[in-house]
Amino acid sequence: MNQTKIKSFTLLNLGGPRNENEIEKFLLDLFLDPYVFDLPLWEPIRKLLAIFIAKTRTKKVKKTYASMGYGGGSPLFDETNKQLIGIKEVLDQMTGDNWSGNILMACGAPNIKDFVNKSNKPNKDNIHLALYPQFSRSTVLSTASIYQSLTGVCPMSNEGWIEPFGLDSRFINITSQFIYD
Repeated sequence: MNQTKIKSFTLLNLGGPRNENEIEKFLLDLFLDPYVFDLPLWEPIRKLLAIFIAKTRTKKVKKTYASMGYGGGSPLFDETNKQLIGIKEVLDQMTGDNWSGNILMACGAPNIKDFVNKSNKPNKDNIHLALYPQFSRSTVLSTASIYQSLTGVCPMSNEGWIEPFGLDSRFINITSQFIYD
């Protein structure tokens, strides 16, 4: 019996509310992140201000998302899921292994904090890819910091963590091809 190996990959994104009910949680996660909402304030004051802003902006942000035509939320999760399905199909075909995929968000749901722990951190059979092509404090560093707080290890030094790819020649070539076409 030919048994294929099961491998997994996780696509990481900043996040967005999938529906109206997730907007306040998304805003709280966003503004509580010290890499996103970086102010020269004493940390407890910065957190209180972040909570205040998230709660007071929720009503206005709900109206904005409602006007976008995606059922009151962001299309980011659904679009990331389409990528996941395509990536899984290609990896299954390329490797002969059975790949499973996950989506996690730094802000909102499904949240990194609800999934990542020491037993499922990145490794050669559990690949984690942040969908941020270039390095930025508010995306890559923020996500790595969340991982480190949950696992005790910065994921950027782990096998299985894919580094930002904005300067990779393959990314530059495919981006250039899209522009050219």
